[in-house]
Amino acid sequence: MLAFANSGWRATVGAVRAAAFLTALFLLAMALHPIRAEEPKIYLIELFSTNQVLLHFNTNAHRTYTVQYLDLVSSDTKKASLSNNNSNPARWSNLAVLPAIPFANHYIIVDTRTTPARIYRLLVEP
Repeated sequence: MLAFANSGWRATVGAVRAAAFLTALFLLAMALHPIRAEEPKIYLIELFSTNQVLLHFNTNAHRTYTVQYLDLVSSDTKKASLSNNNSNPARWSNLAVLPAIPFANHYIIVDTRTTPARIYRLLVEP
C-alpha cells in the first residue's frame, strides 16, 4: 500500500512485504514452470544490408548452441553435405558459439555473405 505524505509518495512496510512476496512467488513459478523455447531450429534467415544475413532462433536454458555454416561452391560439396555418406564428409565451420545461460533467449546472428550459397545448421549440447 502506498500512502501520500507531504514529502511525496512513500512505501509502507506492508507494500514492501507484498512486493517481496510477489517477487518470491514469481521466482518460484519460474523455477517450477520455466519458459520453454521452441525446438532448436533457425526459423528465419533474412537479408540485412547489402552483404549480410540475419539468422533468428530461440534457445532453451542451460544449453550451449553452436551455429555452423557450409559454403556451397560446387555440386559435389552440396551432395556431400546433404547425404549420410561419410566417405566425403562436409567441413562445417563455426559461425557462433553461444554458452549456456540460465534462461530461454532469442538470438539474432549476423553473417557476411562471402559466397553465392551457404547452408546453416544449429547444434545443441546439453
